[in-house]
Amino acid sequence: MLVFDGGSRTIIAGESSPVKLQNSIDYEFVSLDKGASYKLEGIEGLHGLIYLLSGKLEVEGGMLKDAQSLLFGGDNKSLLIKAHTESYLMFASGRPHFESIRQFGPYVD
Repeated sequence: MLVFDGGSRTIIAGESSPVKLQNSIDYEFVSLDKGASYKLEGIEGLHGLIYLLSGKLEVEGGMLKDAQSLLFGGDNKSLLIKAHTESYLMFASGRPHFESIRQFGPYVD
């Protein structure tokens, strides 16, 4: 767990994780105190998801409540997340592989 001012994050898969995948992805659990901010940086070219488990967040001017999610595309260089209440979220991102998805394969992790 990495602790920062106003919260913490646990890297489940990605940089510095013991979990090794064939594709470069990031998967994190983030905990934010009320009033804290967290900036996701270095996400240009990535597609991803922020899923709010509980709490109330503001992400680039939009609001998220319990069990809501936000999808983002490759145009963002960073995203600023502000917690209006104590909040717990999941963040996942990766580079699109641009392969067609077919039933029964190919499989991409």
